[in-house]
Amino acid sequence: ILEDEGGKSYILFLGSSGGAGATHIRHSGSDRVYLTAELASWEVSPSVASWIETGYLSLDAKQLLSISVQNPNGTFDFIKSPEGIWTYTGLGEGQVFDTEAFLATANRLTSLRMLEPLGTEGKPAYGFGEPGAVVVLGLQDESGSTSQLTLTIGGILDGTNYVAKASNSPYYVKIAPTYATELVEMSHEGLLVAEPTPTPEP
Repeated sequence: ILEDEGGKSYILFLGSSGGAGATHIRHSGSDRVYLTAELASWEVSPSVASWIETGYLSLDAKQLLSISVQNPNGTFDFIKSPEGIWTYTGLGEGQVFDTEAFLATANRLTSLRMLEPLGTEGKPAYGFGEPGAVVVLGLQDESGSTSQLTLTIGGILDGTNYVAKASNSPYYVKIAPTYATELVEMSHEGLLVAEPTPTPEP
């Protein structure tokens, strides 16, 4: 549906391909069908993400100093050394932190994409009364000034995807489980390198 400056609407129906680089098209109210190479059905996706800039959090990974994740399983604190190595402060004696898996989590936090914006007004359905996770990112810019950014993960909105809100944005957004599940379900045991299963003696 196209709308001009005067508010008049035009409805176009896009059909199947009529050959290489050609698509059947018909204007509402007319039985005439035309072929065009100027527009294809895949170019007018109904997905909101096809029409907006989906980047929601875009941070310089080098400026990330610390990450703190709070969820129903507890609070998990991580600190990055000047050499860029992450450590988990909750390690017990003999336990080994799975730094490789956590690095992937940290990288996703610095480049978080939304599926669609939900507006600037919080709603009970978003689940922020009892959030799934609260993530606090410690940052340091090139001048040495430090700051914090908070990302709150709410509930599941449509059976699959989560609602999120960053403190540096007025918008509540919908994000994929790829970004949210690992934060909501983070646990002490899941942060450790699994011990090898002993080989049973014959």
